[in-house]
Amino acid sequence: MQARSKQSPARRTLARLGVAVLAVILGTLGFTAPAGAAANSGPAVWTKDSADRVFSSSPEPAGATRSVSLDAARGEQEAAQIAVRAPAYRDLNFVHVTTGLLAGSRGIIPPSAVQLRKEYNHPHIQKIGGDIQQPPDGGNSYYDALVDNNPGRVAANSTQPYYFSVRVPEDQPPGVYRGQIIVLTEAGARVLPVSLRVYDVTLPPANEQHFQMNNWFTSAGWDYKGTVEAIPLQYGVQMYDPRWWQVIQNIARNMAEHRNNVIYTDFQALLIPATTIDDNGIYHFDWSVFDRFVQTFIDAGALEYIYTPTLLEPNSTGGSDLEMLKKVNGKTKRVLVPPGSQESNTYLDMLLPALRAHLDEKGWTKRFTMSAVDEPSQPSQATAANWFYQKYRNYFPDGNYSTNEAHNHQMPGIDPNLTTVTPVINLYEQNISYYQDLRISGTKLWLYTAIGPQGDEMNRFISYHLDKTRLIPWLIWKVGGIGYLHWGWNYWYQSQNPPWEKINTFDAPQTGDNYLVRPDVKRLGIYDSLRSETQLDGVEDYELLSKLAENSPLTARSISQRVIDSITAYTRDGNRVVDAHKALLEALDKGQGDASEPFQDSFTGGDTAWTHTVGNWSAANGQYTQSDPGAPDAVSAVRDRAWGDAEVRTTLSLGSGGYTSWAGVILRNSNAAEVDTGYLVGVHPDGELFIERTGKTVASTRISDYRPGTKLPLRITIRGTEIGVHLGEKLLLRYSDPQNGFTDGQIGLATNGTTATFGPVRIDPHPDTQTSPE
Repeated sequence: MQARSKQSPARRTLARLGVAVLAVILGTLGFTAPAGAAANSGPAVWTKDSADRVFSSSPEPAGATRSVSLDAARGEQEAAQIAVRAPAYRDLNFVHVTTGLLAGSRGIIPPSAVQLRKEYNHPHIQKIGGDIQQPPDGGNSYYDALVDNNPGRVAANSTQPYYFSVRVPEDQPPGVYRGQIIVLTEAGARVLPVSLRVYDVTLPPANEQHFQMNNWFTSAGWDYKGTVEAIPLQYGVQMYDPRWWQVIQNIARNMAEHRNNVIYTDFQALLIPATTIDDNGIYHFDWSVFDRFVQTFIDAGALEYIYTPTLLEPNSTGGSDLEMLKKVNGKTKRVLVPPGSQESNTYLDMLLPALRAHLDEKGWTKRFTMSAVDEPSQPSQATAANWFYQKYRNYFPDGNYSTNEAHNHQMPGIDPNLTTVTPVINLYEQNISYYQDLRISGTKLWLYTAIGPQGDEMNRFISYHLDKTRLIPWLIWKVGGIGYLHWGWNYWYQSQNPPWEKINTFDAPQTGDNYLVRPDVKRLGIYDSLRSETQLDGVEDYELLSKLAENSPLTARSISQRVIDSITAYTRDGNRVVDAHKALLEALDKGQGDASEPFQDSFTGGDTAWTHTVGNWSAANGQYTQSDPGAPDAVSAVRDRAWGDAEVRTTLSLGSGGYTSWAGVILRNSNAAEVDTGYLVGVHPDGELFIERTGKTVASTRISDYRPGTKLPLRITIRGTEIGVHLGEKLLLRYSDPQNGFTDGQIGLATNGTTATFGPVRIDPHPDTQTSPE
């Protein structure tokens, strides 16, 4: 007699609930599935990860997955997609997807923490240039908005995805929780098993996290045009009436849920409703509206930092004007005046001390960041910005002085006055050394996207691969950044130019640049999108990376390398990102430190242990060769491995070339294909041995009796801030980085403008740096 397998009470309850729910739904509809119907008729149903797109023209894939398996920390949201495809020959007129609680041996995750939303198919997506993801049918329809999960029709030969998400409570006991998703149609029913593993890892709430997430959103001020009209036009409310405040409250709640913790707050615009100016020109600043606005986000758990919009407005001459408040026809209004004038100086000398006193009183001074100008490009704008920042510093000295600007041009004339630099991603890519120098010197680094970049870089356009949105925080973590800015969270217009008319955010032509979410008018709320949820996943990944790096920095770095090689070379496969997320959770759950294992490659059977994006690399007969003499900055790095302290041994033979040509070894680079992060130990064709950091030579010497083609037996050690370069056992060059700019990263072989051959490579994580020069 066979023994029955035992089920926990929770599992038995879950099974009964699943059967009961299905029976009730079928009975309510008067539906009785014929024998074999579930197996032989009806829709195709499969599941997809949350970081890849499903299209209406997506066919059922070979080997489709028909279950959901999620991995999450406490305080984290994780998701998957359920795809339902109608037969080619007929519509499905009733499709309904339902779910419920998840149960495990240590309790339940309640239905209130579980969501099922229908994905909305937008018919007129404007495809942005560059690396887009084409629908299978080549059309312009993309799913993005997440709307109410009402029963509906799926057209013949089309696919309708649903977004299934679980927000794990912060006090949820770790363990495995199981449930079901029921896909009910007039042609049959499907039951998909769900499994969620909760790890013994807890993410901080939005207002306590490491990552600084700033989505500019419309409310008050900013451009005083589209910004102040977007919410009234969409919701039919008046600015500052009770229903307007309800919209703001729902925005605040949504931002807390999506870890948007830097709140775009135009303090000067929020002064306008209650501030008065008497006949003597004395300002009576009333902070009540500003306080209510900020407190709304604090109460929602969203606010960690206050970011004010720029107070210098570009003018038609290429310069800037200061926005100030003045009495116009008896009312307080915003007007533009020349910067540096007596009027503008007098105004700021009243406004800024009043602002500082009020922030001090509320305890918000340390949270407050000032911004002078948006995307400056002209010298006159730099002059105006520096005047403004000097005025600001007078009242917010060091320790309370926090500034930030979004830049699409390099602005070395302004950057010394910024405590945070925020270049658009392609500007950072073109000037890595410059921005890394600023970061190493103590300036915080964010990255920024708007209508650019367009190309192979990451951005969150609807027509781009979905995982690009998720990987932006990963990239920021890899390059040592702490924040991300995008300008358009809810700029609900066709463009940034008038006329400011109400737009149908669902069916109008759109790129995804102007808005990430859409208005839920009936509830005065917000409809999320695939991209807003994917952005949330990326911010959560950043928190996991940061948490893991506290005790296991090399493990965190190694996992990040599985998905990103450079700013333009990264996976487009969302499932790989989901797998890397799981690896972070497993490493944190184990709580182990970094493994310290040597690496060696004798180059007798290919280079599968290496990754590269530039150059012509080949491995055979004990040699690793880069044979393209014109390849710039060609790097091949050890795949998915990271080191802090290490010793690297190899032989190097480089070909001919000019003085700018070199070949060598890169230590601790942030991305596998980069030469401008980490430390480059290189040799020029004339025998000069040098060490570079962020593109600058920091130490050099000459190899005596060097001849082109000479095989150089290199031994390079890096321990802490000390780098030693040996030829054989002779120490030729030593450098100590006073700023400790790069503490860990990949190790790679590299060339620039020449060919080179490297002998076998051995990397030891325990370097011996005691050898002395002769």
